Amino acid sequence: MYGVRVEFVAETASFRDPGGQLFHATLPLPPASTIIGIAGAAMGLTFADAWNWFQENRIRVGARGKSAGKGKDLWIYTKIYSNSKKEPPGKDTVNREFLCLTSRRAGEASGWIALYYACENEEVMRKLYHSFQDPVYALSLGTNDEIAKCRSIRWFDNLHECDTQDVQDVWLEGDFRHSLTLDWEKIKNMPIAITLTPPKIANLPVDFEFDPETRERKAVKYKTFTFIQKYLMVNQSVKAYQYGEEKIPLTKISR
Repeated sequence: MYGVRVEFVAETASFRDPGGQLFHATLPLPPASTIIGIAGAAMGLTFADAWNWFQENRIRVGARGKSAGKGKDLWIYTKIYSNSKKEPPGKDTVNREFLCLTSRRAGEASGWIALYYACENEEVMRKLYHSFQDPVYALSLGTNDEIAKCRSIRWFDNLHECDTQDVQDVWLEGDFRHSLTLDWEKIKNMPIAITLTPPKIANLPVDFEFDPETRERKAVKYKTFTFIQKYLMVNQSVKAYQYGEEKIPLTKISR
């Protein structure tokens, strides 16, 4: 198994929860669709072509990261309708949540987002690796104005799967809310100003259908994921891949 790890820094990042309407809450990490979309931008592919390429090559994806906190932004935007609708343009508001990856006090990046890719085919991974070295389009962590800087790109020759309970700041496929406990040793060593929140459980799309003419996408399959915060421990072993010292759970994108 061959792997690629790409680490990004930015001012802010936002990964919209698909269930959000007027309040766009952000997910703590990018879902599989965003991880593939970023790779597609680096390769110069549309989202539909990138998704199909990942499926055909049975590529696994994952993410890990941390942020300095969250913020909220109020957007006022103009609605643009398709030609089939005769309605005049209107305005609407959206309350948008985002992750802060830069500490204003320190004036430097205190957060980061890392994306992980793995595949049995070395040629496929080499193509992805070189695409991140010289991306076709500018890469962002969410909206178009959240431009990201690629801080590092690492290649791994011999990824191996392992059983572990040592995972943090990652997505785990499945609902683990009843298999988590607080890691009090880590909590004791954390700053006083910290908020302990319940584990984030999200129902995220893992497959799409694309309109043959417009290429618009429609989610046709969902899976449940649990975000494991750094102060939580998993009470059972989970499957992960060894990227150096990091143990990262991955999700396979296949038909």
